Amino acid sequence: MLTKEIRSRIEEELQIDLDQRTASGRHLRRRDHVYARALYYGICREVTNLSLDEIGKTLDQNHATVLHSIKNVFSNLEFWSEKFYVRTYNKVLSEVDPIKQALKDEKAKNKSYLQLLGQNALLQSMLDKANDEVENSGEYREKYIKANVRLQHLKGLILKKQSISAAKNFIAELELIKE
Repeated sequence: MLTKEIRSRIEEELQIDLDQRTASGRHLRRRDHVYARALYYGICREVTNLSLDEIGKTLDQNHATVLHSIKNVFSNLEFWSEKFYVRTYNKVLSEVDPIKQALKDEKAKNKSYLQLLGQNALLQSMLDKANDEVENSGEYREKYIKANVRLQHLKGLILKKQSISAAKNFIAELELIKE
């Protein structure tokens, strides 16, 4: 998307079709076309995270062509006698930079959203597991309540200092319930 925007801005500013070809199917080698493509490659390299090969494919070129253009043509931009290329470079870069920043912000938002979705899924699975444990513990709840009631009764017997034999009998009953 960003490469299309860069391309359209350069073509609009310089009134050149970057993909214009000769009758034999090759890109035009006129200086204005070479410089325009160099601007395009250079700005794409600075603004996007695309590889040289990916940038080249946007104009049906290979990575070596893009690299040559960036190293030998674009790197000498400030020495070009035609200063409108420098102005075009600055103008297109200033127009595209807010778009790049908006895309970066959108990407950060998407990353945060995906992280939140992952955390939500983890919490949901933990909640489901806890709910399953609570449901499964229902059958043990009755035994726990009965044992707890009898335990409270035993505490009462001990507090009242009743006979030890009655307490032993009660403990034996508790052992049977546990099993």
